[in-house]
Amino acid sequence: MGAGAPASGPPTTRPRRLGVEHEYAVFQGDSVRAGRQVDFRTLVHRLGFAGRVLHPTNVDAILTPSGLAVMADGLVAETACPPEVLAPGASSALATWGAWGRQVLDAHLPAGLHLFPGSTHVSVETHTSRADQLCLWFAQTFAPALMLMMDRADSPGVLVRPRPYRFELGGEFIAGERLQAAATFLAGAVIALEEARALPPAIEVAVEPARRRFGWYVDRTAFGPDLYADGRAAVLNVRSGGTTTAQAQLESCWAVARDALGALASIEEIAAVDRLVRGETPLPCEDADWHRGGPVVTPPSNLFGRLEQRRADLRIEPASSTWDYVAFAITHGDHAAILNVPYPHLAAFLERFEAGELDDVLADATHEASPTRVLETYAQTGEIGVFGSISVGDALLPRDRMGVGPGVVSTTRPGKIEAPLPPPPRVQPPPPPPPSALPALPARRGFPWTWLLVPVVALALGGGGFLFIGGGGDPEPTATPTPTTAVDVTSTPTVVLTETPTSAVSVAPPVVGPIVAELVVPVTTYRVEASSPDGLTLTYRWFLEADPGEECGTKSPSSSEPGDSSVATWSHANEPPDSCHHDAGDHSFTVRVEVSDGVNQPVLRTYRGSNSGTGPME
Repeated sequence: MGAGAPASGPPTTRPRRLGVEHEYAVFQGDSVRAGRQVDFRTLVHRLGFAGRVLHPTNVDAILTPSGLAVMADGLVAETACPPEVLAPGASSALATWGAWGRQVLDAHLPAGLHLFPGSTHVSVETHTSRADQLCLWFAQTFAPALMLMMDRADSPGVLVRPRPYRFELGGEFIAGERLQAAATFLAGAVIALEEARALPPAIEVAVEPARRRFGWYVDRTAFGPDLYADGRAAVLNVRSGGTTTAQAQLESCWAVARDALGALASIEEIAAVDRLVRGETPLPCEDADWHRGGPVVTPPSNLFGRLEQRRADLRIEPASSTWDYVAFAITHGDHAAILNVPYPHLAAFLERFEAGELDDVLADATHEASPTRVLETYAQTGEIGVFGSISVGDALLPRDRMGVGPGVVSTTRPGKIEAPLPPPPRVQPPPPPPPSALPALPARRGFPWTWLLVPVVALALGGGGFLFIGGGGDPEPTATPTPTTAVDVTSTPTVVLTETPTSAVSVAPPVVGPIVAELVVPVTTYRVEASSPDGLTLTYRWFLEADPGEECGTKSPSSSEPGDSSVATWSHANEPPDSCHHDAGDHSFTVRVEVSDGVNQPVLRTYRGSNSGTGPME
């Protein structure tokens, strides 16, 4: 995967992963203004993408044979690359994945439909238990630099989010060399903040709590001047006194990030950032249409492109997966089992399976697996283990946190929220303290990459299974702390955020039944029964969608904004105002509801059609 000799600098001992997601609006017509946006959820399963639905909760996410994930994220199309371990060439691979994702989407869209790029989300794996503080310090140090590297003159701002075990930066759509440079820069910034290197100057900034997911929104005017209008010449106020320019901050930030990267970036990746910083490559706010990077013949090689394999009468295929684990369904004759493999062990497992070293023990596993042992929790996915079955659902995911509330989602700028209602207050985060490394999450337990699977019936779990010697899974990481308030508004350097354990870890998710539909001509009523074991107030977000060309009727609720009603209706009479046509026995309607307690991942239920019946539980 390398892209040339590495830059000089000290190596880092703990590996971390990078990832990128791209979002696109799909329009019927060749322009946003003249066209009509198409809900990608109505297309994703009809366009012939090869692959499997493996995500525990997103039924509209397809893991393709290359390892690329293609999905519907609300209205928009999204591609997500498999993780790349930070090393020389990793950021270049992200740019390649971005181009490959665009090619895959373009190849499957029918004539008349066009993609319009929306947003880019770059993630860097974090090793600190103080991810919230890392984000706030980022906002006042590296944020102006990365915002200039990602956003156009008409962009609103960026999102800075502490996601489970990763730092996520959401900005404007970038690709090619610009994506390569931004990912390289961001990786160095996260390392510098975690390791408390000599940080760049802290800039006065006012941030807003993010809306849909927990984090912070940094507006283009958050630093005082309009950063995108003034560009490199923008004058920024330094917290310790005086001013600096955005160009000077860009140079200072890159010096720190480059030092933190050490040997983890290639000469080409370093040079790509250098060109942006020096102005040889224009910033997006200087020239939005500039692009360097051509078509991709093949995607980068990766582990997630090797998940389905067969050896004689032994077969493994993925049953459930995220970027953190793969649960394989193993079959041997008439016998079957579920084998969970956490990401740190995936390469070794695949190598030894392909070499034939695991044939006997995996075949035996299908005979010995206990039918009562179920893979059903996130904690279990961090350990190697054999199970009799798997319960796919949001319990297999880490607890994420929700934002302060919904905003108005832009249909023409995927991933952006326009005119949040009401506007959240802007607040000054506490300044970064003197250099002192953030507390680290426990390191992954040692893994020699030459592990053995040994059948030990006496030690089998639940009456059947295997003892994995020399392996072992990851310890359960410390939960990311949640500030008792979004930020502390004081600017006194000695003030730190008060922390309490995140409630998302301890609060039980909502218990949600299937959607039950009742047709009393001409109105279909859709109901879902749900409750919170901890007594939290639930919100319901309904999506009532007709297939392309089948739109008709009167819907309630009329929008997909969260509300308190567990009931939705769809009137589909022939007469106006419904103006539906009953040429078939059922309408091509898809009804979805997301049930949220504001803490856990929303629970999704779906129903197809307008006739009476009961929908599935997943």
